[in-house]
Amino acid sequence: MTDKSRNFRSSYYDKVGFRGVEEKKSLEILINEKPMDKGKLSKFCLRFTLPSIYREYVWQVLLGVIPVNAENHNSILQQRSEHYVELENSLKVMLKIKDDTPKLIIHTLMFLLTEDVLEYDIQKQLSTSKVQSLIVLASLFIELSSSEETAFWLFKNFILHQRKLNTKYKNVSQKEIVETILKKEEDVLFEHLCTTKCFDSIPLDLWFDRVFAEVLHESSIARICDKIIGGSCKILPYILSALLIVRRHLLLPLNDADKMVELLEKNPEDVSELAVNKALELYYTANH
Repeated sequence: MTDKSRNFRSSYYDKVGFRGVEEKKSLEILINEKPMDKGKLSKFCLRFTLPSIYREYVWQVLLGVIPVNAENHNSILQQRSEHYVELENSLKVMLKIKDDTPKLIIHTLMFLLTEDVLEYDIQKQLSTSKVQSLIVLASLFIELSSSEETAFWLFKNFILHQRKLNTKYKNVSQKEIVETILKKEEDVLFEHLCTTKCFDSIPLDLWFDRVFAEVLHESSIARICDKIIGGSCKILPYILSALLIVRRHLLLPLNDADKMVELLEKNPEDVSELAVNKALELYYTANH
C-alpha cells in the first residue's frame, strides 16, 4: 500500500470513529481475550477513541455491568434484566412513578433507591442540584445506549465510577489546568476571559459533573466518556479549553460574562465535534 492510499484510509477511519485499522484490530484482540483484561481495555480507551460498534460493549465491561468472562454474559445480563424490572416495580408499588413517568426520571429514582437515599418527597428531591445532575446523566445514557436496561446499568455504574475518580482527583484544580492550557494556546482569549471575569461565571464544576451533557451534543460526549470510563477525568479541562478556543471569535467581542456563558451553554453537533476534536488533540499532545 502506498503512503498516499494509507493516508486516505486513515483519514476515512478517523471520520467514522476509528483512529485507524490497526487500533480497531488491537481492540478486537483485547475483546477476544479469555478473560478480557480490564487494564488493557482501560489503556486503550485512554489512548484512542472507541469505535462506535464496540463502545457500549467495552463500557459495560469496564464499568462492571458484565464480567470479563464472556461465557458468563448471558446469565449476568438475565440477572440485570430481572433486577431492573424489580426496581421499576418497587417504585410503582411505592407510588413513586406512573405509567407515563419519563424513563430518565425512573432511572434516576431507581438509582436513588439502590443507594438507599430515596426520600419521601421525591418532587423536592428531584429539584435539588445534585439530583438534577443525575437526571441529566440518566438522559445521556438513554440517548447513547441500545436499550433502556443497558442505559440504566451504564448510568448507575458510571455514577459510582465517577465518584471514585472525583475522590482520586479531589486535590486537583481543574480551573488552573484550564487556565494553563489557554495561556499556552490562546493568550489573548485568556486575558479577555480574565478581564471580563468570565472564568468566575462558568459553572465549571457542574459541567464537569455532567461531562458536558446539555452543553455538547451526545455523539461528541460519547468520546469524552471513553476517557472517563477508561479511568481518567483529565480530559475534562481540555474539553472546556477547546470549547472556549472554538468559540473564540464570538467570545472576544463580548464583555458581558453572563452573555458569554450563555453562548457556551448550548452547542450544535458541528461545534461540539470541533470542540471535542480540538480537546483530544490537546489531550493526546500533553499526555503522550
